[in-house]
Amino acid sequence: MPTKRKTIYRGQAISISDLEKLKKSEGGLLSFNNFLSTSTSYRVASLFADSVRSDLDGIGIIFEIEIIPNNISIPFASLDNISIHSDHENEILFSMHTVFRIGELELIEDRLWFVNLTSTNDDDEQLHRLTEYIRTETKELTAKHRLGVMMIKMGEFDNAQLLFQTLLETESNDDWADQAHLHQQLGSVLQSKGDGLQALSNYYKTLQLIQINNISDYPLVATTYNHIALQQNFSEFKQSDLAITYNNIGAAFQSKGEDNNALLHYEKSLNILEKSLPSTHPDIATALNNIGTLYYRMGDLENAQRYHLKALQIQEKVLTPTHIHLAATYNNLGLVHDLMGDHSSALLFFEKALRIRQAVLPCNHLSIAETYDTIGGVHRFMGDYPTAISYHTKSLEIKIAILPSNHLDLCTTYNSIGLACKLSGDYATGLSYYEKVLAIKQKNI
Repeated sequence: MPTKRKTIYRGQAISISDLEKLKKSEGGLLSFNNFLSTSTSYRVASLFADSVRSDLDGIGIIFEIEIIPNNISIPFASLDNISIHSDHENEILFSMHTVFRIGELELIEDRLWFVNLTSTNDDDEQLHRLTEYIRTETKELTAKHRLGVMMIKMGEFDNAQLLFQTLLETESNDDWADQAHLHQQLGSVLQSKGDGLQALSNYYKTLQLIQINNISDYPLVATTYNHIALQQNFSEFKQSDLAITYNNIGAAFQSKGEDNNALLHYEKSLNILEKSLPSTHPDIATALNNIGTLYYRMGDLENAQRYHLKALQIQEKVLTPTHIHLAATYNNLGLVHDLMGDHSSALLFFEKALRIRQAVLPCNHLSIAETYDTIGGVHRFMGDYPTAISYHTKSLEIKIAILPSNHLDLCTTYNSIGLACKLSGDYATGLSYYEKVLAIKQKNI
């Protein structure tokens, strides 16, 4: 016995762009994202469609919908006894997201179209494939992520962007994996909208979260790197921005004590800068200094010295003689030489750093005090205790002037003076400084 079908109608306005999508989708599937009100009356649907033609931005459209009344996969209800239009409209309401197959499209007259739709069922092969595809694509996602991904696939980029941005602002920052996924998806949305700079910014945030927090999500890492590679081919994103990102990741690893990971990212940063900037650019010197400092921390003094010297060669060519960055490099080289046992060379570098800092910083700046302490320490190692005490005392005068009386930084200088006094044989004075150290530490317990 042939299946009995019922024909109903809906008249509405659609945009010109939506009409073009319908034309391209003939034979495909269509889902309405709200409750769908229809009528058994063609005349009623025609009146609705015709009434919107006065709006130049809209197109009138009449949907002719064929349904099978006993098809349980297409939920609908007759509102004959409920609707305020029941006397003439014979309204039938479909549930949200009901799926139909798009049939023929026909232009009836200017800016008025007729479109045939037929209901689908659970045996519809294309619908089944689509359902399985969606399940496969989103099976690992939470509901909120699944909604955003489906918005992307539907081309609803503005809504997807709003969703992901809202989730990033409102969700807990403690869930690093979730934050990484959200930034990756937001980047995908922005890339689709043509905003390559912001897309890359979000992809790099994804990598930072993954690498810093040891998130073991290899598919996400692969996808993100792939997106970055694609976007870099089509955007004006500055390579220096990528270098900064790698440098920041390196600094984060260094702060966590993960020196090998820090070194890896510092080297990536340096490699990008060397390829994208002139060979004497100050940013390259900064990157070299970062690597040198890390090698010093790792105890690899030869590499530390090599990288700091490379940085110095650049800085001495392009910076003014009293530039504060030069002082930092001189200080770094002093530390390396001091630990290598070459105290005379260390002193030369520390004194150069001191002269620059005295020239450009306020006279009671903490950096000057720290340099005094460093020079005093070298003189103490060399056995010149009076000179050591002299430099430590200069440091102490600055610290007393700018720090609270129980600040722990004072302990460093008190202890250094006490040690120099002790080594010089002045035990009583040395003891008095050790007692000052003890008093401050007791107050800070």
